[in-house]
Amino acid sequence: MRFERPIGAAADARELEYIASLHQTNDTDPETFIDGSIEAIDVKNFLLSRYGINVTEDEIRKSIFYDLAGGDSDDDCIDLTEVVAMLVIPYLVRVAVINENGNEPVDVCSSTDESIIEDVLGIILSDVTGSSDPKPLTKELLREIFKEYEEDDLIDDDELLDEMIEIASGGDKNAVLDAAAFTRGLTSDIKLYNPLNETKFTTHYEDVFGMVTLQNVPEEEEADGIEDQKVEVGEKAEEARLVPRIYTFSQIDFLADTFRDKLQYLLVWVAIIMGFLTYFEPFSSYGIEVCQEGHRDQFRCQVGKSIVVWFAVMAVMIFIMAPANMILSLGNNVHRHSLLEICSGVLGIGVLIFFPALYHKIDTPVFKTVDVDGFVFIMPFMRRVNLFIGILLLIIQICNLVRFCIPDDQLKGSKFLTLILRGTGVRGEFGIKKASAFKVDKMIQNAYKLHACTSASTEGDAEENSSRTNALLNYNKEIEKRETSGGFLWAWKSYWSGELLDKEGIWTHTRLQTASVVQLALSLIVPLAFYSLANAITAEVFVQVNDPFSGEVPQNLHCGSYFDPKLCEFPKGPDGESIGIGICWGVSLANPTCLDNFVKLEGFAQNGFCYVLEEYGYSAMFGDECPELYAPFPSQVYTQTSFSVADDYCAAPVGVCTPTNDDATKGLCIIGMETLLPFQFLEKGTGCSNYTSSHEDFETLLIRQDEVENAVEEQTAEFVDEYFPKEWMVYRSIAFGALTASLAGIANALVCMPSQVFTTLKFRTGTVETLRDPRFTRYRSGLLQTTYLLGASIWGTFFMTAILFVVITVTVLLCLYEGTQTYIFTFLSLLIGVTTTLLVKVVASILLNNYNFDGYYRKNPVFANISNLCFECWHLTITSGYVIARFVKLTVIVILFLGRYDVPILADGVGE
Repeated sequence: MRFERPIGAAADARELEYIASLHQTNDTDPETFIDGSIEAIDVKNFLLSRYGINVTEDEIRKSIFYDLAGGDSDDDCIDLTEVVAMLVIPYLVRVAVINENGNEPVDVCSSTDESIIEDVLGIILSDVTGSSDPKPLTKELLREIFKEYEEDDLIDDDELLDEMIEIASGGDKNAVLDAAAFTRGLTSDIKLYNPLNETKFTTHYEDVFGMVTLQNVPEEEEADGIEDQKVEVGEKAEEARLVPRIYTFSQIDFLADTFRDKLQYLLVWVAIIMGFLTYFEPFSSYGIEVCQEGHRDQFRCQVGKSIVVWFAVMAVMIFIMAPANMILSLGNNVHRHSLLEICSGVLGIGVLIFFPALYHKIDTPVFKTVDVDGFVFIMPFMRRVNLFIGILLLIIQICNLVRFCIPDDQLKGSKFLTLILRGTGVRGEFGIKKASAFKVDKMIQNAYKLHACTSASTEGDAEENSSRTNALLNYNKEIEKRETSGGFLWAWKSYWSGELLDKEGIWTHTRLQTASVVQLALSLIVPLAFYSLANAITAEVFVQVNDPFSGEVPQNLHCGSYFDPKLCEFPKGPDGESIGIGICWGVSLANPTCLDNFVKLEGFAQNGFCYVLEEYGYSAMFGDECPELYAPFPSQVYTQTSFSVADDYCAAPVGVCTPTNDDATKGLCIIGMETLLPFQFLEKGTGCSNYTSSHEDFETLLIRQDEVENAVEEQTAEFVDEYFPKEWMVYRSIAFGALTASLAGIANALVCMPSQVFTTLKFRTGTVETLRDPRFTRYRSGLLQTTYLLGASIWGTFFMTAILFVVITVTVLLCLYEGTQTYIFTFLSLLIGVTTTLLVKVVASILLNNYNFDGYYRKNPVFANISNLCFECWHLTITSGYVIARFVKLTVIVILFLGRYDVPILADGVGE
């Protein structure tokens, strides 16, 4: 993940272009966009978007552009030179403060080299007068300086010249233009800037307007959320006027992270996701049907239902989940603190989190708090998780309440309270301020080095050339300078040490952090869940394979039945042999609920059974009419003797019954027949021995279960030994698949943050173009695509780990299983043979390229042509390996990149 990063003044120039490209809001005019000009509409949009300051373009021109852009006309704008001038203001003020304090250190973020001011003045005087010695401060000197640097519009402005001399001289009529005078001239109109703001634990907004909370906002402004601040309008000396600040709902500002604390943001989203999964059955259809019963299997009905269901899901997420998110986010405001807002947030936690987790009686098609079938054991765990999240959110709201009660002055006086109560939003902006001071100082140092004479081509040239010429020569040399930057470990080390924010000025977006946390959690949970499920299935399969008769009495899970062979008749066929069934009186069911396991036979099925009984002379048992008959459905019901136990039983399946008049749980039944197949009487141990002595016909029907089990077990053992993998092979394959999937998911989660850092650095240093790249305008228009991030991180990680688990498990099992080892080793031997040949080809290609070619030209045409022909023929066979390798690579990349939402899978231009 390393890349070659431009350094020096060239990189600073590209970063200034990047800053301008971010502030520009109109990219329809390529010329205006490329030159990096920031217009009044751009400043207006920035102030409204970031801080909710709602001012007109005309007000911006009069209060900001009049001083910083050279005028307040419609055509005036802030170009890159003026951006640089604004950025160096803090540096110049620090120099002035140092000079005023007798060069004593000032409590600011970065060190200041005040000698640069003196050296820059010497360069200017050398260019104008030929000497760096201080000269008398006169109009003539200033006119020469303006002329030298082609500021012709200022040469004849006597009023401006007089003001400049008055400010720079400090009232001394005999003043000379030295470093002190130069510093006074540069900083006299910017002394309102406080350099100590760089070390204040405040936001940029608070540095300008002060720490304004609800306590000191006028009552008439509380209702509509407007906060007004007084600002002066600069040179025109107009009276101070109000600048309105509208309510922006910064608590849910997931685009710019202007909320108070990242932890509340993270917990709110976890609560929303967990609540949706717990109470809304995300994979259900909410009881929606669009067609009448009998037509629902038709394709048009399925399409219609799918459309309606997905619109219902959309409605749930937009009209239920989104408002719930808003309510739970109340109080997470860095600028405005309202007691009503905090109380509403606490009430929302109670209603939206605690109430559903504690009240288990709501059962609607959309929202359920009851235990759902299939999730009886999961629901209590998820409720506990929701309660824990609610408790954490409640603690955060208590901190918000404490913050509301503590006055601003007292809060500013306690560093501990500031760290605890101000939140991560303020800490982040504090880091940005430190990074700004660090980077501007570095930019000034890089610019200063450009004018150093020793950097020119030769010392003689440096003496003859002007500082501007030397600067251009040095800049051209620095354009190609690079340094290896980045790296996975560097990114994480910088993140944890704080240098990523404090020096690089890279803000790690909260949405990205939330997505990474979700990915890490899923990378552990999903493989573990698949591991547990696969182990459970494997254990059950091998129990059935190794012991197909586990010793249980054949019986329905929800019903028991009993019979007495002494009350049974066993019909015989014309040949005198038993037909394989028994007709028994007094067959009983364990309880009335067993009746639910029977269905009534009608029509052909009913008449068929009565016909069989009549053929064998048993119709007299039922009377003249065919009685009501019932058969077990959907699962088989076994009836057993009363003394049957697990390892010693006598049992038979119930075929069909007719209940007696006095007791519905007893009746006359045909037993010993299952799915129309007779001879299904089962005996294990001596369960039927007490009855066979008096019923010879019954003995002929019995199937010795022990003999059947032994025969089946022998056949099963032979089958298992020949076709089944060993149990340890399956378990090891599952374990390796789960471990690999988990490690891949963790790697994906850990690599996303460094990837975002490197992409930002590439934009800043010009490695990825901004103003001059037509594709950059497409990046600017897709802000809503950031809303894919959280969902993509969840489902991408889930599918990646799940698919990788299956692929790795199956692959390892195929390598361990004797039945497929032969094919695997055959393929591996082929692969080794092809790889060895390819290595020979690589060595031969290197040697032949060096011998036959010099650049694009052949040194030995005959031998080069023969070599090309031989390689062309050779490649007719080995290129099949390239195709297979390409397929494998694409498959692996697609699986691994399912969880990588930070980079595209396809190369640039594919699919366009």
